[in-house]
Amino acid sequence: MEDKDSVAKLLQYTGENDLDICIGSENKNYELRDCSLITATYKFNGKLIGRIGVIGPTRMDYNNVISTVKSISDAISEIINQNFNGESKE
Repeated sequence: MEDKDSVAKLLQYTGENDLDICIGSENKNYELRDCSLITATYKFNGKLIGRIGVIGPTRMDYNNVISTVKSISDAISEIINQNFNGESKE
């Protein structure tokens, strides 16, 4: 992953679920065939607006990484929905 465009494309073409896990050869990107990719979505009013992820070795603490990525995506969704719900805070 040499530049941010490569990473953006990688995250754009991950699965359609709120949480996706690709291990080794399951990765569509050839450069990641020896890695794992765990991604989670964040949403505004139920609509997908972004995705975060972790690229790591195929041998990692999956339980810990999955729960961390999911917790962060949930927190981002909550913050966005609390602060950008279209209501003026004056």
